[in-house]
Amino acid sequence: IALAHDTVDKAVLYIEDAQRLARAEGGNSYEIFSTQILRANLHYENNDLDAASRLLEPALAQIDTINGWVRLYATGFGVAAAIAGSRRGIEAAEQLLRTGEALARERNLPRLLQFLGVARLRERTRAGEWRAATDLMGEPLLADLLSSDSLSPVTLGVQVPALLEAARLMIELGRPHDAQAWLDRINKAFLDEADSRLRFTFRVMAMRAAHGLR
Repeated sequence: IALAHDTVDKAVLYIEDAQRLARAEGGNSYEIFSTQILRANLHYENNDLDAASRLLEPALAQIDTINGWVRLYATGFGVAAAIAGSRRGIEAAEQLLRTGEALARERNLPRLLQFLGVARLRERTRAGEWRAATDLMGEPLLADLLSSDSLSPVTLGVQVPALLEAARLMIELGRPHDAQAWLDRINKAFLDEADSRLRFTFRVMAMRAAHGLR
């Protein structure tokens, strides 16, 4: 919550307390695993990619043996893929996303598949693979998510990032009208109460689309 509505520094205070409690339990516990991934996410948000990677690698290596929850898995694989993509290219990102998808299928976690589909769209767009990214939007996983009219916060929590990535792709393709159309589909009531990172990204995409239209 602190990361979503306040600052990274404030979020760090909470995770440091959590890590102290987890270490007191000892061993390779679920608590250790959780705090590693959450702390890695904070390092990623602060652009400290080396520290994020040092925490993520051992956490993801044991992910098959420790149960977590969908958002935790999505954060772990999503952040790891973003770092790998920026440093080693799209194939490195893809390898991590495929590992996450295998876990999602093994444990029957369809929402994790959606989160990873959004991450794949993001990484393909960042890599400049426009055709592959456009094709992804037409596949059932993302097509159904992008077209959903559900008002469920659970669905919107995945759909809004997907719509933002669709808009980003259209802007990169020089299609600001299409980008604006995707932004218009975003549920604004949900967005107003959402993670500040989503609100910030929405405003940036809206400005870029408006600039493109002019």
